[in-house]
Amino acid sequence: MQLGWIDFSDTDRKQALGILTMMDEPGAVDEIGIGRLRDAFANIFFPGTSTIMTRAKYYFIVPYAFKEALENKNLTNYRQVIKEVEDKIERDCAEQMIKNSLGSNNGIIGSRSLAKGEWVARKPSSIYWNALRSVGIFANERISSMESYVKLALANRGNVLEKKQKDDFADEDADDNDAFHRKSKPFWNLPEGGFNKNWRKDLSIALSFDEAKFLRKQISAKYQDTLFKVMLDNDIRIADKMFFDDAVKLFYDQISPRNQHLIGLANKFNTLVYMLRVRYNFVLTRGLNHDVIERWDWLKNKTDFIADLNIKNMMQEVNVPDTNTRIFLEKSQELILENRIPELDQWVKIREQRLKGQRAKLLKANEYDPNELVADYWLDFRLNNAKTIINDILDAEQRHENNI
Repeated sequence: MQLGWIDFSDTDRKQALGILTMMDEPGAVDEIGIGRLRDAFANIFFPGTSTIMTRAKYYFIVPYAFKEALENKNLTNYRQVIKEVEDKIERDCAEQMIKNSLGSNNGIIGSRSLAKGEWVARKPSSIYWNALRSVGIFANERISSMESYVKLALANRGNVLEKKQKDDFADEDADDNDAFHRKSKPFWNLPEGGFNKNWRKDLSIALSFDEAKFLRKQISAKYQDTLFKVMLDNDIRIADKMFFDDAVKLFYDQISPRNQHLIGLANKFNTLVYMLRVRYNFVLTRGLNHDVIERWDWLKNKTDFIADLNIKNMMQEVNVPDTNTRIFLEKSQELILENRIPELDQWVKIREQRLKGQRAKLLKANEYDPNELVADYWLDFRLNNAKTIINDILDAEQRHENNI
């Protein structure tokens, strides 16, 4: 079976790593419109993750915050409850975790905003809601939205469906509305004893052992035949800034044949995208950036790796029926393989203009500093987000084993 990665030398790796570190949030910039394909692979390999998730502790902070708010009988409207969670409890949790972190605020949502006396626009509950549903911590699968959950939870306080509460559900999705009129299932699936009146005492960003054990069980049960499960089940620790293909080699023998095949496709796709992003930067910097020129000199000898990539079949396999993206990638592949690089540069420019209109950066390249690159990194398919969650679990288990 073809493994599907390029065996780069150490020198090659060091050169490529320079590009990887140029972005604060890998995957955040998508100037050439490949986000749907990138996310399709990520959702297969690491389901329930997103690029804005930080630490595993939020799998528990969010449900605990909602349970605390709903115990406050003074909060009778779903908007009041959500505001209490997002603007008070979650903010207070961030402040306490910062205080208890001894100067290491890594992954604490809002640490930079709070240093300026502000709070984040995107709250932890919003960031983690879909992940909580995906991993089965939010256990009522018929409730899709946070708002619907709070409305039903308020209605269940006295098992009386008041007219105002019924009206709240009038515009909800069918499943949410149906769930409202049925006998409610439990909302949360949490470690026994995890939530109590003292849950915020000495709160830190680290998982407790019980939380780690519980989250391990949920990931292994819910994410069958995924790289997420394989990494966790085999206690795989991924080094910082490790490339996706290098990381996968650490546990490749444990991966199903189906996922081995998809990894091969993902690595070829990744190489094609990297080539296109280097050309994007070449156009943006008007050919004046030495690093970009050097990067292309290195990459142009790797074109055989993408020669047998069938883009149409790849997109069908990951269920992304995007004709425009397929046409763009197929034409790009053709131009690279035929070494028609000036045409490729123009093709990339046309692609961005079609996607972004007058906001396209390549239309105003003269305004950009040739030393500032954009969208030039390898995709990691959310490996680093999954890695952080797994490392949090392993760290908690190790502290327990060492009686720390």
